[in-house]
Amino acid sequence: MRSRHGGGARHCDGERHSHTNRTAGLGLYRAYLIEPVAFAFVLMHVLTSARRAWVVLAGLGVAGVWVGAPNAVVVLDALRTHTYDVTQTPPVVIYTTANALALFLGPLIAVAAGLLLHEEERNVRVASAVFLVVAVPAMLLSFSRGGYLGMAAAALGLALSHRRRWLVLGAMVLGGAALVALPPIFHRVTLEFQNVSGTTLFGRAGRLELWKDTLLMLREHIVFGAGLSGFADRIAPFWNPTHPERFIDPHNILLNFWVETGLLGVFAFAWIMAAGFRVTWLGWHSSEGSWRPVELGVFHRRARACRRALFQERPEPRVLGADRGGIGRDDLDS
Repeated sequence: MRSRHGGGARHCDGERHSHTNRTAGLGLYRAYLIEPVAFAFVLMHVLTSARRAWVVLAGLGVAGVWVGAPNAVVVLDALRTHTYDVTQTPPVVIYTTANALALFLGPLIAVAAGLLLHEEERNVRVASAVFLVVAVPAMLLSFSRGGYLGMAAAALGLALSHRRRWLVLGAMVLGGAALVALPPIFHRVTLEFQNVSGTTLFGRAGRLELWKDTLLMLREHIVFGAGLSGFADRIAPFWNPTHPERFIDPHNILLNFWVETGLLGVFAFAWIMAAGFRVTWLGWHSSEGSWRPVELGVFHRRARACRRALFQERPEPRVLGADRGGIGRDDLDS
């Protein structure tokens, strides 16, 4: 009798867990498929001029300041009172993780920097500078190492696009070196390359270990992957016996799409990104007037998103929607 009851309880727990996975999967389907497509559809029909693009970017900039400034204040206060150690997960105010804040701010920083360097309209340059004064410190105080990498790569690309490239590049290198030399940031960056027990690149629960076990799991699910929200269950036999840490995704953009959407999803995302790079690069070289710096900023935003997502979480839904919307806008223009 006890055995039957225990089996029934386990069966009920399994049903509840399966229902939870289906619910989470539907949430991901909404967030990463339905909403980005809807966002892209709106952008395709709204972005008919550079001034309209500025309005959209201004709205996103206000949102970036709104989420970044309070978070920066909280982190600075924690550092001042010695209640936060940079080896631990940074505190957050609005988002649930500091990495999510970096995922939101990073693309906006890339676009704002492109406008600051190349836009002829003075008001746009001033607004971009004001945003960067708030957003860059907020990004640094997120202590997101993937965010640092993406921001550095975007800065390099934007500097090389400027007619005074060596002067701008030198200033950025000196500024970046000064920032990295700050003790909290230096400690946070060097931690990534230490073989410790945390989730660094090389640690016991590091990215390399996680990617290796993910590939072992995918050998059994090559075509369709693990399904939306199925990673935690599918990876368990390979990961859980030797690692107490738990992950909901493999922290790599290629593996993320393979795990959650199968090979078809990988090919679809690769096409979206390739088409996005193509149209923004052509737009930077062939567009007229104020569209050029917008196209350049979006190009580096895409590149930054790819570089960061090689080591971090799923891409932001806004990134997917903006990529599709940008492709559609350029198609309409042509």
